[in-house]
Amino acid sequence: MWIYYADFTDKRKERDFKMNYNVVTDGVSSIRQSAREALAGKWGQVAVATLIYALLTSGVTFLLNAFTGFMGVIYTFVVTGPFTLGYMYYLMKMLRGEKAEIENIFSGFNQFGKAFLANLILMLPATVMTFVIGIPVIVAFSAAIFTGLGSDYYMDSDVALGIIGLLAALVVGILYLVGMVVYIWFSIVFAMTYPILVDREEIGVVDAFKESFKMMKGNKTKLFVLALSFIGWFLLTIITFGIASFWVTPYFYIAILVLYTKIKGEQTKEAFSEDIIVEKTLIEEKVVAPQPVAQVEAPEGSETEVEPEIVQENTKPEQFEEKMEDIEEKREEE
Repeated sequence: MWIYYADFTDKRKERDFKMNYNVVTDGVSSIRQSAREALAGKWGQVAVATLIYALLTSGVTFLLNAFTGFMGVIYTFVVTGPFTLGYMYYLMKMLRGEKAEIENIFSGFNQFGKAFLANLILMLPATVMTFVIGIPVIVAFSAAIFTGLGSDYYMDSDVALGIIGLLAALVVGILYLVGMVVYIWFSIVFAMTYPILVDREEIGVVDAFKESFKMMKGNKTKLFVLALSFIGWFLLTIITFGIASFWVTPYFYIAILVLYTKIKGEQTKEAFSEDIIVEKTLIEEKVVAPQPVAQVEAPEGSETEVEPEIVQENTKPEQFEEKMEDIEEKREEE
């Protein structure tokens, strides 16, 4: 079985694996374990990065709202997408064992338009839910006022308003449940949009959403259960007044990225040391010039000619496919 260990350079070169996506059968505990392995020895580093990410988004928004009253909303609307894309880039590098740096968080602005549009689309369910739930309440109470149901001509005003309130609460409750189901489905189906934009810089936003939809076929339940398994950690975040979030947030998102790599068939060196892993170093081997021919003199009195020994090191990058085929043939013979 060929396992491709994908390189993830600072330039984020085009990477199109062109393979069928997997339906992940690994358990949630295994996915979380892989996430913890990726974070081993890096909890402090990732906590600092998450703190900076939070300050750049929620922190600045809070200050702007406190002093201006509305600029915070505009700021959040504009920068959330790019910063989130950059944060995903940072976590992806960490998962793949590459050097993750704080400045990676700002890399999302290199794809500002895509990140902004992706965030705008992902915010749609929450925005729609706000209007869907709010409108029935406004309509119900407006009807109570303008139709005279609250007057003594029909019934006691307190009773009328009580009935209207119950009806409004019932409608709002039903709409809320329906909205939550739609919101959860939407969030799961398009959960891989940011990772796809990180991995494939050439792809458009609409195509990224389509690709995420394809990836999640057969994997929606897995992601849903994975998210549910973090409920205890989310409660810990609440109990600690948000302090634990600096560790819980990256843990959660890297677990999602682990699922993302498994769906693609991409696996890390540490988790699959027994498999054949084609690394970047194999593709980018240095071309070493042939060593000088070693002249070996024949022993005295011998008529046998000694063939000169030619030492050739490494393999040219062009021979990458041939090397893969040779290794595969050897494995089949074994």
